[in-house]
Amino acid sequence: MIGSHLADFLLKKNTAEVWGLKRFRSSTKNIEHLKKLRLLNGDILDSSSVENAIKLSKPRVIFHLAAQSYPSESWQAPRITLETNILGTLNILEAAKKLKKPPKIFLACSSAEYGIDSKTPIKEDHSLQPISPYGVSKLATEALGRQYCINYDLPIFLGRFFIQVGTGQHEKTSIQTFCQQMAKIEKGRKKPIIFTGNLKPRRDFLDVRDGVKAAWLIVEKAKPGVAYNICSGKAPTMRQVLNMVIKKGKKKVATKVDPQRLRPADELIIKGDNQRLSKQTGWRPEIPLDKTIGWVLDYWRAKV
Repeated sequence: MIGSHLADFLLKKNTAEVWGLKRFRSSTKNIEHLKKLRLLNGDILDSSSVENAIKLSKPRVIFHLAAQSYPSESWQAPRITLETNILGTLNILEAAKKLKKPPKIFLACSSAEYGIDSKTPIKEDHSLQPISPYGVSKLATEALGRQYCINYDLPIFLGRFFIQVGTGQHEKTSIQTFCQQMAKIEKGRKKPIIFTGNLKPRRDFLDVRDGVKAAWLIVEKAKPGVAYNICSGKAPTMRQVLNMVIKKGKKKVATKVDPQRLRPADELIIKGDNQRLSKQTGWRPEIPLDKTIGWVLDYWRAKV
């Protein structure tokens, strides 16, 4: 999801060629409108295809966004999460290391690295104690990047994404599933009940359009080897987020907790501090969550 919006953002700048790496079986529905995007087939876990893609595209900048990116799924699939996120990153770094003039490399890190931290808003120097396999994989991703930055002088840029929200995202994520259910209810394809997980946690959501601007500015203006929070700095409860969806809906609905949507462990609050990013690059979040939810709900209305 982030990759498709980043490609869209970069192509609109009209200043560079944009290439993408995709698996043979992967859907291209999120990028079919990007006619100038050049695609190469491969797999992040296949070191030879990664190396070949980098040789062919001769990049000035690599945005490494490929991952098993769902914390909830990482509990059911810890091995594939760790393999994809850690070894996939290693393949990128090893391929880049072999070039005479290595490109800038942006690594998508995550707020899941922080885990349970009582201090909020969370600053980049807070302790890293992830509580999910996904969080562990992203902590390792960042550590690998910093190691290659120090030992091989690769220009590695580290962006810790908090929860990004936008169109083209899988319905596994909370806002997407709320909006998808509402859209189905409006069309008469579902009973007027929205099923939820735990609604007590507070989460920092950011519109992906703000997020990709931040990633670009980190590569252009920030310091290599330094982590930057990419976040809104706000943290509504999941109940408040659900209420935003309900308010924008066209049907009255009830809500019900689905035990299958509950995780073994949940951070009570994830709220980031974006001051380091703001001071280094001038970036500010511009799109309010209420507007983002309206955008996503309209997407699902069209889709269902």
